[in-house]
Amino acid sequence: MTAPPGLDVGAVNNAGDRFVAVCEELESRPAQAQDLADLREGAATLTRAFRTSPDEEFRRSPKAPKITMRELLRAMALLASKQCGDGKAGALANRLQRVARRKAPIR
Repeated sequence: MTAPPGLDVGAVNNAGDRFVAVCEELESRPAQAQDLADLREGAATLTRAFRTSPDEEFRRSPKAPKITMRELLRAMALLASKQCGDGKAGALANRLQRVARRKAPIR
């Protein structure tokens, strides 16, 4: 399966992986300004990818299950709200949830 037109799967993977890594780091230490900046940067990359193709399925890697950007944003929002630095990323989680609920992409 190929990626939807305009979707940079490598950028999505890098942003998602970094987002998860920062959240995991924040579970064991206090948040610093750079951590939150990294989370916002990852969320911005994922949001831009959502705008390109919110509901077309793709694989993050050849053996990975199919996923849509909407599903990925919902997963990242849940991670940010429940397991990311003791609630430090709550506002970011809310933003990702709002974006994922949109019916049509914003251009």
